Amino acid sequence: VLQKQIGMVSLVDNSPSNLSIRIDNLWITPPFQGLKRSHASMYLILNWLFKSGYRRVTVELDERHIIGRKFFTRCGFELEAILRKHRIVGKRNSNTALLVMLNSDWQQEGREKRLRQYLQLPDTVTVKVAEMDVTTQMTLDSNTTKPSSKTPSTTIQ
Repeated sequence: VLQKQIGMVSLVDNSPSNLSIRIDNLWITPPFQGLKRSHASMYLILNWLFKSGYRRVTVELDERHIIGRKFFTRCGFELEAILRKHRIVGKRNSNTALLVMLNSDWQQEGREKRLRQYLQLPDTVTVKVAEMDVTTQMTLDSNTTKPSSKTPSTTIQ
């Protein structure tokens, strides 16, 4: 377990009534990039969200962001749609790739197991979440919490 912050991810568009949430602004500091820390963080976040009762987790990326799309695909997300002319970025139209993972994909389709194997994790990994103000800190051995209407920004340790 790392004892310092190595990046950040935001959980946005939280809809507890629909058991849906979107992952946004994932970044890992340069010294920890390329070490599968973002994959491990995504494993912890997805495991926590699905154990908390969420049934749909989405990610929106610029369609041209190939590295991001490959990363989320490795984590088990599937391309659901391309939202054409979804945003204007720098006076240009920007298409958005919508990637999705469902709770049934995570559990029944074996995506959790594949990501765990990719990370070379043991068969059992527990997730601990400690809430502090508006930040939820995730480590490998904390208690889970239930979804709430308040969406915290998540700091990865």
